[in-house]
Amino acid sequence: MWRTGRLETPQSLAILLGAPVHHDPALLPVYREAIESPTPRIRQAAAYGYHDLIGDRLPDVSAGVSGREAARLAAEMDVLAETLRRQPLVAMLGPGAALERGAPAAIVLGRRPAAVRARLA
Repeated sequence: MWRTGRLETPQSLAILLGAPVHHDPALLPVYREAIESPTPRIRQAAAYGYHDLIGDRLPDVSAGVSGREAARLAAEMDVLAETLRRQPLVAMLGPGAALERGAPAAIVLGRRPAAVRARLA
């Protein structure tokens, strides 16, 4: 449905906010595409849903998602997608867990490993 490009905003929001319950990394490309949307509500839902998808601390997006923040999240999603080709999401949990050696910036999930594992179970 997402790839058709024919979804109305409420339908897109429903996908972005409802899909994280599955915690399926295969959904990451949807969030990557949505974070670059020109529609502010879509960017907000993408930022919020992305963090929920990976079991991370949920962000406060009530003030919106700036272009700078959207670009940062897009870059983070690219690193995450590349890393997920080699290791599962749960391998990236905890203090000091880096997605890629030599990556521009390590991504460490904001919740404690046990809390994230419980959400991903």
